Amino acid sequence: MNWDFHLNWTEIGLAGLQIVLILVVGRYVVKIAKRAVEAFVARTTVKPDKFDQRRIQTVGKLVSNILSYGLNFIIILLVLDKLGIPIMPLLAGASVLGLAVGFGAQSLVKDVLNGFFIIFEDQFGVGDVIQTGNFKGTVEQIGLRMTRIRSATGEQYIIPNGSITEVTNFSMADNSGV
Repeated sequence: MNWDFHLNWTEIGLAGLQIVLILVVGRYVVKIAKRAVEAFVARTTVKPDKFDQRRIQTVGKLVSNILSYGLNFIIILLVLDKLGIPIMPLLAGASVLGLAVGFGAQSLVKDVLNGFFIIFEDQFGVGDVIQTGNFKGTVEQIGLRMTRIRSATGEQYIIPNGSITEVTNFSMADNSGV
C-alpha cells in the first residue's frame, strides 16, 4: 500500500469539512426519514380504518429501523471514501459476508420473514385463540422471531414463526349470521 504523506493542510481541512458535512446532512436525512414514517403511522392510526393500530405501529417501526440502518450504512461508506479508503472491496466483502450469514442463518431469516407476514397480514393477534399444528391456546406474545401461546391448561408454547405453516384462528369467526 502506497500512502502519500505529502498532503497539505488545505486538502486535509477540505476533507475534514466534507466529512463533517456528510455526517451533519446524514443525521438530518435519518431524522427526516424517521419523522416521515412516524407521521404516516400517526395519520394512519387516527383514521377509523380497517387497519389494526398495533400492526401499523409494528410495521412502521420496522420500516423506520430499515431506513435508519440503510442510511447510516451509506453515511459510513461516504465518510470512508472521503478518508481515502477504497469502498468497493468493502462492499464486495460485505456482500460475501452477507451471503455466508444468510446461508448460515436460514432458519432465523425464515422465522423473521414469517413473523413479519404474520403481523403484516394480521393472521392473528395477542389475545386470539389459535391452533397451529398440535398447539392450541391464547396468543400471549407475537414477535418477529417467535410466538408465545398459552394453552387452556396453562402450558406455554414458544413456537418459532418459521415453523408456523397453518393457523386456525378461533377468534376471527364470522358472527354475521351468514
